[in-house]
Amino acid sequence: MSNQMKELIKDIYRTRGDKDESKLFLRKTHDIHPFDDAQKLEFMANKYDSALFIVGNTQKKRPENLIFGRIYAEHCLDMLEFGVQDYKSIDAFKNAEIGSFIKPILVFQGEQFEFSSKHNRFKNLMIDFFKYSDYEEANIVELKRVIVFTSVGEAKIQFR
Repeated sequence: MSNQMKELIKDIYRTRGDKDESKLFLRKTHDIHPFDDAQKLEFMANKYDSALFIVGNTQKKRPENLIFGRIYAEHCLDMLEFGVQDYKSIDAFKNAEIGSFIKPILVFQGEQFEFSSKHNRFKNLMIDFFKYSDYEEANIVELKRVIVFTSVGEAKIQFR
């Protein structure tokens, strides 16, 4: 896994917030290729009682890939693979330190999130991944974290 993928996974881990509910593995010994063989992934997810996962990998034909997925009943339920382009770390932006206890608000832009089944699956997975509880309303004054997913055509989603 490249340094860029490690930084991206660390940023998602930091953004997700709750360190008690998440595990971060960045060692080479956990080299997993879930589309080829999901058994290692299922074993690790069951061992650490995890229902959601992210796997980052870099291959010659498919550089800088990020795989989001779900485990249900000790088996891989679904996985979505994304190519990463133009990644900028959270540390590259000048901002005040925000505590990890502040949960992000998710915004989905684009009509594909309403009409495309592929985009709807992605939306559902991201809500599961970043959601902690349902809110009736948000206090705009205390708004600190927002994750915006923008659908650009059929095959591209921007994550900001």
